[in-house]
Amino acid sequence: MKTNLNMIVSLFIVLFLLPDKLFPQRIYAFEQFLENVRIKREKDFQSLGCYMFAFHREHIIREDSLSTRMILRGREYHHKNLPIVRVYETLRINGVPVDTLLKPDTLLAQENKPEFYDENFHQYYMIRDLGKTSLNNTEMRLLEFIPRGETSGLMKGKVWIDPKTYGIIKMVLEPHPLPVGFTKMEIEIFNTYDDKGRIIRFGMQSLSHIITVDKQMEIRIRERYSHYERYPDSLCDSLNTHYSSQP
Repeated sequence: MKTNLNMIVSLFIVLFLLPDKLFPQRIYAFEQFLENVRIKREKDFQSLGCYMFAFHREHIIREDSLSTRMILRGREYHHKNLPIVRVYETLRINGVPVDTLLKPDTLLAQENKPEFYDENFHQYYMIRDLGKTSLNNTEMRLLEFIPRGETSGLMKGKVWIDPKTYGIIKMVLEPHPLPVGFTKMEIEIFNTYDDKGRIIRFGMQSLSHIITVDKQMEIRIRERYSHYERYPDSLCDSLNTHYSSQP
């Protein structure tokens, strides 16, 4: 019995403490896959220029038994995937048009949604390979990432990657840990590529879902972008300069 126990302990040590020596080819292949994702992501960022997008933003806010639906439409300008300004053209609340539109919203100071595989990603996250999966009838590779330790301000989540192009197609993110008072705070982000595998915009569609612990309030926010147009970089530079100087 003691011999069997020693064998089990030895096997445990070999499997869990020496995985690099046992499965070097598998680990190398996974690391190479991640490197290809990083290279693809960098190429995508370099290919982005000055773009204008039409956006559709929908808020559904339920508080107790009262529900409010707000729809915003307009244009948004980006440079190198960094949002500059959002111009509102239509506002509806519970289906009723509202004449008083919001002023242009400068987005320069807003914090961008976290992206998978940023620089120094491994310092803050552990990555787990969940294998093959399907998204919109297309084969994907699914990864999970979890923050190391108790560092605040990080996200845990999953990412769907096209194994042919290494493009990041979808992400599901959740703050880790959840803020006090919330039972769910999740955001889905969908990236969009053209037929040649080139990025059009990171986060072309997104869906946020927020629920409080007492379940008295629920918020859903859906954003979609379309009708994108490419402009000279000088246009975004001028917009950048103009809105940076605004009080």
